[in-house]
Amino acid sequence: MTIQDNTSHYVPSPVRGLRAHPMNPRDSEEKAIVHLIWRRPRRPNGKLLKYVIEYCRTENGRVVEKDCPKQEVDADRTQIRLSGLEFETPYRFILRAQTSAGEGDPNSADATTLPEVVAAAGWRFGD
Repeated sequence: MTIQDNTSHYVPSPVRGLRAHPMNPRDSEEKAIVHLIWRRPRRPNGKLLKYVIEYCRTENGRVVEKDCPKQEVDADRTQIRLSGLEFETPYRFILRAQTSAGEGDPNSADATTLPEVVAAAGWRFGD
């Protein structure tokens, strides 16, 4: 009797626990930042090759861009710091795991980036 492993013929289940945390930039030259954290799919259905992140501006909870930027992340990672975003802007972060069978169903999280912080270094008040 031969037993076949059919798990590699299916795409992975969605990533779990996706969270998006807005952060302050490290320096004045950097734009807005969001830190994404997630857990691996419950059913990878084969070897995970990578994750694909899509991030889209939203307005009133709806995506307002047609072609949202995408970024690929190594399969061994479960977090990423996305920079270069617009300040005080709502975004939807869409994450999919991918195997040789293709991309799995998405999971998403919404977050609004923080306002731009103007460095107060060198300013003196009350003079």
